[in-house]
Amino acid sequence: MMKKSKTGKFLAAGTAMLLLVVVFFGCGAKADTEPESPASESSSAGADRRSAGPAADGSANLAEGESGAGEETENLAMYVPCGENGYVMVDQETGALFTVTMPEDIRDADGNSIGQEDLERGNILRIYGNGIMLESYPGQYPGVTRIQVEEEGDPSDADQYQEMIDGICPEADPSEIPSMSVEYRTPQAITTVTTMTGGYQWNYETEDGSMKSVIADASHITEWEFQDDIRLEEPADMTLLFSTAPEKVTVSRWAEGQSADTQPEGEKVEVQTGEDGLLFLEKAAPGYRYLICAEWENGSVEYGFREHWKSWGGNTTLRELEQTPEEKKEEYLQYLQGLPHWKCLRVNETDYFLTHSGFSVEIAEPVMREDGKINIEESVRLFVKLDEWAYLVSDDLHFLPASITFDRYIICGHYPTLEYRAEGGVYRTPKFTDIDCGCAWKQPSPHRRMACLCLDTGEVVYQKLRTVRM
Repeated sequence: MMKKSKTGKFLAAGTAMLLLVVVFFGCGAKADTEPESPASESSSAGADRRSAGPAADGSANLAEGESGAGEETENLAMYVPCGENGYVMVDQETGALFTVTMPEDIRDADGNSIGQEDLERGNILRIYGNGIMLESYPGQYPGVTRIQVEEEGDPSDADQYQEMIDGICPEADPSEIPSMSVEYRTPQAITTVTTMTGGYQWNYETEDGSMKSVIADASHITEWEFQDDIRLEEPADMTLLFSTAPEKVTVSRWAEGQSADTQPEGEKVEVQTGEDGLLFLEKAAPGYRYLICAEWENGSVEYGFREHWKSWGGNTTLRELEQTPEEKKEEYLQYLQGLPHWKCLRVNETDYFLTHSGFSVEIAEPVMREDGKINIEESVRLFVKLDEWAYLVSDDLHFLPASITFDRYIICGHYPTLEYRAEGGVYRTPKFTDIDCGCAWKQPSPHRRMACLCLDTGEVVYQKLRTVRM
């Protein structure tokens, strides 16, 4: 977090401003009726988190144990490698497939600390975590805290699941270039993000045995339009993860604002090799664009990443602040520091919770009420205290199981409703209403709009998008 100047303090405090700006001025859409009332389900806290067996859509749900607020759940699953570097877990009670966010605490059958690379096909694992499985296929379990190898098992034990696994891990296409992601750690989580792909040259053998070469040109990395989700508030080690291990990797970086004309080669960055054999960048710094050039026998590919807030107008904000008098900076800072992260309102007998993103399953366990519902105000208070930025950019609210309920009806933004449907529009569910209608969405769409929702009447007012040249 920047702390050495008023400009830096402005940016640090500015995250609080995201709340009401996006909630009240979202990004447009249409609705003619009042928001639906909160769903009144009477399931217990444990049932709210998961149900036994696979979901109706084939996604995974944890099956073992019952859990109250703040309790750790556990279940048994088989580890099965998938593709060249992937894997899936197979729930041993339901047969459902899912993946996990690998924790640091992984133990073998004797209790010794090991890494993911030490897990083998057929291992039976006891997985501990918060029990919240995101609805997808395969399921995603981000809240895992530790893993223990329960039984070594036998590789052949996984053969019974092979047909199902082949459906999600098809044979590698030789014409496809390798993918790359980066992994970095914060005090609250280990985050893995897919990088952007630039130019490449790739050779491969076709089915008839002939060789084919594909060449794709790309602009200089200083001109790339990033859509990634890299977040660095301070220097951090960045692990480079490739779908296929390259023979050679070189890295260069450019500070924001530098161009290919002034800095065509950039600054060389040393690539180091960890004890686990993985490549990493030591103390990768915010405010830079990183270009990774990887080479294989079949060809070479460029990848890139940068701290993403700058691509959402951060550079424009910095330029304007540099031209702002010091007394005005202090005035802006005090205003931003006084903004709330949420607002509770009662309108027409409905209790509303107005906030930016809505909810997070990764920061901490939510605060539960005795009736099994989540106390949304106290939960968000905890999330903001532990990791303000992670809460503000979380989209977890939109992927929760239907059984999870809140004690207030949520009005949120952050997640463009154009992600739900092509026509966009204010999106209403029994738990929340999303009014971010893609006004600042980077994808081209005639339905990008700004919306204002009146809670008294349920009316939505729209403002069509117009281009403003800065």
